[in-house]
Formats: sequence, structure tokens, C-alpha cells
Amino acid sequence: MKTGNDATDKVMRKTLLKYLFLLFLQVLFPVALHSQFRPGAFDNLTDSETVRALKGHVGTIASTMMEGRAAGSEGERLAAEYVTGVFRSYGIDVLSGDDGDLFGIRQENGDTLLSRNVCAFIEGTDKSLSDRYIVIGARMDNLGTGTLTVDGETVERIRYGANGNASGLAMLLEVGRLLKTNNMMLRSWRNGKSIFF
Repeated sequence: MKTGNDATDKVMRKTLLKYLFLLFLQVLFPVALHSQFRPGAFDNLTDSETVRALKGHVGTIASTMMEGRAAGSEGERLAAEYVTGVFRSYGIDVLSGDDGDLFGIRQENGDTLLSRNVCAFIEGTDKSLSDRYIVIGARMDNLGTGTLTVDGETVERIRYGANGNASGLAMLLEVGRLLKTNNMMLRSWRNGKSIFF
């Protein structure tokens, strides 16, 4: 987020921090925060709706069906389908396939760790800057399942990953929705740059 001009960079950082702080307040406190950018843009959105959306995302991403979202697992593929579907429902362009893009990382022991990425995009409003990007990301995979010994018996346990990182994905999805909903807000702090998720 550097322009080469220290004064401009400082203003951009302050403005970005201001909007992130306002988003944080809107999610945590049951006080109506009104948009100063486009009158009426969020009239039908209350804090309880935002909180409900965040809880819904976390509940789905950290559900038993996702089996802890281990890298390369069916649960991670299902999570990628969910994230893709949410982005599309918010009108955000998805650049990856319906179930994300599979990639592999070779490990020291010679094995390849497989995982998935979901990439989405909001095009910048200034054509001269739209090929410059602000990147917002969150980790989709988690630890999957593990075995524990309880009272002498081996038990399989799902590591649901609500904090690692279903909550981060939920926030990413809702930030995407807010940024897509009110493009004027984007214009003021990103200077027409594109957003890459």
C-alpha cells in the first residue's frame, strides 16, 4: 500500500484503519452505525443481521460435515464450494473453480501436501489503478481429525476449527459483501484499486 509519497501513504493507512475499526465496532456492538457514503445503503442491515451472517458462516464452515477441513480433504473441498457460493451470491467475481483450485506443496519427505484456494475479485473503479491490488486473505484449511485416548479407549475427534480459521473466513466473506455493497466506500480508501480475496 505504498505510493512513494509518505504523506499520501500515511493518509491511506489512517483511512484504512478507520474503516476496519468501524467494521469491527459494527460487528461487536449492538449500536446502529450509519453509512456516511451512500445514504440508505445499509438501511435494511442491522447489527443483528451481520452477527447472524457471521455466526452462520462459522457454523457452516466449522460444522461436522466439513470434518475439520484438513488440507486436501473432502471437508476442505466442501468448504471451498461454500466460500465460492457465498462470494457468487454477493456478486463478487470468483476466479477459481466451483470447489477451489487444487495445488500441491512438496514436503521434505517427498510427499506432496494437497490443499485448495478460492480466489475472488472486485474490480477497481479507477481504470488507471485497477491493475493495482489490495489483497485480503484467510486460511481455509484446518487440522482435520485426530485420535485421543479417553478412559483407555481410542476416540476419533474432529477439530472443528471455529477459531482456526472459520471465524477469519466468515469475516473475509462479510467484508467482501460490505465492500461490494457500497462501492463508494471502496473509492475513498483504496483510491480505485482492485480487491483480491
